[in-house]
Amino acid sequence: MTNLRPLKITELRDIFRTLDRGNKGALDCSDLQRAHSLLRPKEALGEEDAGYVLRHLVHVGASSFNSLGNSPAAPLGSKNTQSWSSLPVHDSDPGGHSSDAQPKLDITTFVDAVNHVLSTNSLEQLLRSTFNAISVPNANDQAGSGPGNQTARSTSSLSNRVVTVSQLLELARSFGLKLSKDSEIRIQARVPNGTVDFAEFVEMVAGT
Repeated sequence: MTNLRPLKITELRDIFRTLDRGNKGALDCSDLQRAHSLLRPKEALGEEDAGYVLRHLVHVGASSFNSLGNSPAAPLGSKNTQSWSSLPVHDSDPGGHSSDAQPKLDITTFVDAVNHVLSTNSLEQLLRSTFNAISVPNANDQAGSGPGNQTARSTSSLSNRVVTVSQLLELARSFGLKLSKDSEIRIQARVPNGTVDFAEFVEMVAGT
């Protein structure tokens, strides 16, 4: 299993700005839905589910912030919460179900939430579903020529799938990342055969 180091605030600020469409200063459901559609285009993320994920991230980020002794512990959304949450101050239950219909995630909470998730999950766990969504069957994999092998292939989740360099570059552009020609050349140089399997994909992310 591979674990990623905690990301620096400057690194996460760039990611946050990429996700924050319209420079609102906080992520809302529409930002999360857009990111999900780019990573998993065949599976729509409804507003209710997006709201649940945002509330969870706010809760995780707030809990992480408080665990460092930065503020007194307080129920999510209560009137004692500190600046780590951009949720409007409304009465809510301790579970964080604010009366505001649109939960929002500010940069401070985003940083704490992301680093908490990275510290408690391996990259393999975090990247598995994304790789499965953007990858394609490996055209060079000849293991599935026989009926028995085809059955084995059908039960294997990721071993016979790859992501192409062009897919990786297109995904980066979809998120608004401006890659220089030199950056594209370096990426292509790291993948001389033009494709990466799941293990190589995890290694690339870990080394980026």
